[in-house]
Amino acid sequence: CIRMLAKKLGVKNMTVVPEQEQPDGNFPTCPYPNPEIRQAMQKGIDLCEQVHPDLLLATDPDADRVGVAVKNGDDYLLLTGNEMGVLLLDYICKTRAARVDALADEYGFELRRCLTGFKYIGDIITSLSDAGEVDRFIFGFEESYGYLAGDHVRDKDAVSTSLLICQMAQYYKLQGKNLADAI
Repeated sequence: CIRMLAKKLGVKNMTVVPEQEQPDGNFPTCPYPNPEIRQAMQKGIDLCEQVHPDLLLATDPDADRVGVAVKNGDDYLLLTGNEMGVLLLDYICKTRAARVDALADEYGFELRRCLTGFKYIGDIITSLSDAGEVDRFIFGFEESYGYLAGDHVRDKDAVSTSLLICQMAQYYKLQGKNLADAI
C-alpha cells in the first residue's frame, strides 16, 4: 500500500528490501517483525549502506506500526516511538500554523494523556465527535510506534503515517536537515 500511495503522491525514488518484499509468515529475515527492534530493521539498514536514502521506513506485517531510521554519523539512528510522535506532531502543527491565523500559545492545541492503547485514543476521538468537535483532534501516538493523524481511522495506521513521515522528511531536507537533526 505504501509504495502504491507514495507513487501516486509523486515519490519517484523508493527502494524496497528484496528479502522482505513478499509477505512470509515465518519472518525468515528477523527474529520478530517488530519495527521497534533493530534486528527487524537490519536488512533495511544494510541496504541503506548501499543506496544512501534519506530515510528508512519499516512497517510491521499488518501495517499498523511504522519504524524509522535515519543516517546519523557513521550509523543509522532508530527513532523511538515517542521521538517520532513528537516530530510528527510538531510538523503537523507547523504546517497547520502556516494556514491558520489564530493559534493560542505556540500551536493552540490541548494535550490529552491516556492509557496506552489506541482504543483509548479512539475513545477521545469519539467523545470529540459526539460533542461536534472532532476537528480538534490533530494527532495521537503511543511509544510502541503507533501513530494516527486525523480522525479517519480509530486505530494506529502505518500507511498514512509513512506518507506523512515522507512529507516531513522532505520538509526538513529542504532546510538542510534529516530527522536525526530535527529530533
